[in-house]
Amino acid sequence: MQKFSAKWIKSIYKMKGKCENSLTKEILFSQGFQKKFKIINIVGTNGKGSTSKYIADALIKKGYKVGKFTSPHLFKYNERITINNKEISDDDFFEIVNPKIDVYKNENILFFPITYIAAMLYFQKNNVDYAVLEAGIGGFEDPTNIIDGDFGVLTSIGEDHLDWFDKKENISIDKAGIINKNMIFFLPKKLDKFSKKVFKDSIKKNNAKLIEVDNIKGNYQQRNKKMANALYKYIFGENIIKFNTPFGRTTIEFKNNINYIYDVGHNYDAINESLKLLVEKNIKFDQVILSLSNNKEDKKIYKLFDCNINIFKHNGLNPKKLKDYKKGYHQKLNSIEEVKSIKSKIGILYIGSFYFINDLLKDEIND
Repeated sequence: MQKFSAKWIKSIYKMKGKCENSLTKEILFSQGFQKKFKIINIVGTNGKGSTSKYIADALIKKGYKVGKFTSPHLFKYNERITINNKEISDDDFFEIVNPKIDVYKNENILFFPITYIAAMLYFQKNNVDYAVLEAGIGGFEDPTNIIDGDFGVLTSIGEDHLDWFDKKENISIDKAGIINKNMIFFLPKKLDKFSKKVFKDSIKKNNAKLIEVDNIKGNYQQRNKKMANALYKYIFGENIIKFNTPFGRTTIEFKNNINYIYDVGHNYDAINESLKLLVEKNIKFDQVILSLSNNKEDKKIYKLFDCNINIFKHNGLNPKKLKDYKKGYHQKLNSIEEVKSIKSKIGILYIGSFYFINDLLKDEIND
């Protein structure tokens, strides 16, 4: 059964579409789920993964048992579900998934809702104290909104997934849907007026408690740290001592006098913020390898760079085809071997997608 499930999981990973929360909720509760732990919901266009890690790490250090559900994964799906930073095993995952595998197949349930259900049941089985849940897309229609959270954090609002939401205003409205009755919600001051009004209206409507966090100054990593610290300080009255940034968030490796920079930034806002951080740290590069998904506007992103740009079609979900990039790029790379053959005397920036960084480094990780 496990072998069959593993093959099936891979087949549904690339399925597209939406899945109604009502069906996901029905399946979750049919397997005996009961909320016995505190939930921290993390929503936002960028910064969710880092903020989730900062909060979870701090709670773990405080002595709590902490489940964390994040997406997307960098190297393997097990990364999405952890308890005290230990990934769920294949055996534990399939033990939860297999009893409902016929329902999942017959109802065409998508990969994200399935992993969410598995995470919640896994957290319940292992008696976690807190579950940090990173939203996939949006808030109101996201599976992580099925069970009311105790705390909520907004990291940022930007123009991403416009193929789902049509316009930026709808992004704010949907993300504000994560707010529920009596939730304690942490709202960044660095936010456009429309989004701020939408969130404050939702907070008032749900009788939630508003905590505004002054995150205006600093780079994107510092702003994420401020959001995480505000929640932690609210609960415990003290600051987070140490922040460990996840790999791929402007990760810099200096080898043989060359900067190798790995960044999972996958939209204009994220890439722009990463470039600002590199300027701030005086990290130089003269080669960019860019690999985007199909719903990203590459022409706008292209204008951010003033050096040699190469493009690559990643092997993950919905990659942008090489022929669909706008004119102006210097070289098209057709294989990961060609990507690795690009030389520089200063530095190389690999950026544009989680899937691209997976393509680039998965062999090294597996070794």
